[in-house]
Amino acid sequence: MLELLDPTDAWLDGDEELLRHFPLPTQQAAMLQLAPQAPSRSTHGAGRGDLEVRAVLTLQDVRREAAVFMAAAQVASALPGLDVLRSQPSGDYVYDQLLLLGRFNDSIKLAHVLWHGQKLTSALQRAFGAMAAQCVRLQVGTRGG
Repeated sequence: MLELLDPTDAWLDGDEELLRHFPLPTQQAAMLQLAPQAPSRSTHGAGRGDLEVRAVLTLQDVRREAAVFMAAAQVASALPGLDVLRSQPSGDYVYDQLLLLGRFNDSIKLAHVLWHGQKLTSALQRAFGAMAAQCVRLQVGTRGG
């Protein structure tokens, strides 16, 4: 539903009870200045000094967490037990596990969702290095490494 809203209005209040487990963004851009809610709907006195700063979840944050969860589910399906899903893994951990499992397409998709700039470049270099190592193992005829 957030996709249907104007991007400036597409956010969720991080203080909501249902979102308490959701990791809040650390970027300053994810902070929103809100006028404190008064018992009345009057906006008198809601000047610049009365604004309250709160952490919010944006559509990008929700997409990022959904991508990490879906990738973690793929990792969990390939590993014994459900430890991957119980521990609320980081994007870095899930990305590394996808590379180790040889799920290169999934790892590249996840990298594009999680990172940008130099971090994305570094992640893609790791993916291509893992692919090259897999190719060498297949050519030599060995399994594992």
